Amino acid sequence: MSAGKKTTVDDAIKKSINLLNDIATKSNKIIAKAEEHLYERLRETYVIYYKWMEHKNKDEFFEELQGYLVSKHIPYKSNASEALLMTKAILGEENKSKASKYGKHMDTAYRKGILPKEYGAWMKENGVEIVSRRQSRIKDAQTVKISSKGKYKRAVALIHTWLEIREAKPISTAGYNLNP
Repeated sequence: MSAGKKTTVDDAIKKSINLLNDIATKSNKIIAKAEEHLYERLRETYVIYYKWMEHKNKDEFFEELQGYLVSKHIPYKSNASEALLMTKAILGEENKSKASKYGKHMDTAYRKGILPKEYGAWMKENGVEIVSRRQSRIKDAQTVKISSKGKYKRAVALIHTWLEIREAKPISTAGYNLNP
């Protein structure tokens, strides 16, 4: 390759790398801003979550939330925490891992007795990723009790779901000949 062509190629490579660097810088700013907005929504969701958890009719609230998730075709497990149900409602099915991390974060804050007005500051100190990675028991955490009525309603909902699945797809389709 001649010296003139090499200079042209080197210049093209430098321009492309500079362009990629510019794109990366802009992308990182956009991602950071999106995360900031998402955290703001999470703080708003925590206010609702806290109010529901403290309310005497919390079982009914979360039962309605489960109905909402079903109507939006957002799957959840019967043993999903209330916080996970809330984060699934705001993030949808496409963000399973984020919903799980954010749900764990909200649940941890609630169990530690963090009030809604303190949640923003607590969130900055105890980032979502940090809390998500912790597997040990939460110090000074209160146990969240689910009433017998709530457990019963969840069990009934689970049985109904199981029966609906079995109705749509029977366990066995083989016939038995009782008269050989």
